[in-house]
Amino acid sequence: MDVNGQAAGIELYLGRRALTADGQLRPVRWGGYVSSVRKYQGEVEDKGSVMDAFVTHISTLKDPAEAKREYPDLVRVWRHIFHLVENQAAEGIIANYERQQEE
Repeated sequence: MDVNGQAAGIELYLGRRALTADGQLRPVRWGGYVSSVRKYQGEVEDKGSVMDAFVTHISTLKDPAEAKREYPDLVRVWRHIFHLVENQAAEGIIANYERQQEE
C-alpha cells in the first residue's frame, strides 16, 4: 500500500474492519516532521483500538488458511519482509564465504 508516496505503518494492513470506527475509516493524523526526508510522519488515529479490533477478529478465525483469506494485504507484507530477510541472509553468507576463500 502506498500512502502519499510513503511507507505505511503495519496497522494499515490489518483490514478494513479494524480500521473502521462508527462506520468511517479512521483518519491518519500527520504529525512530526522528519527533516532527513523533508516529510511529515503520519499515524492512524487511535492505533490501539485498531490493534485490539484486529486481535479480537483474528482470534475468531478457525485456522491459518482462513486468516490468510481474511488478510491478503497483510500476507503480502509479511511475504515481502521474509523475502528481504532471506535475500539479506543469503548475501551475508555468500560474502562471508568469499572472505574465507580469500584468507
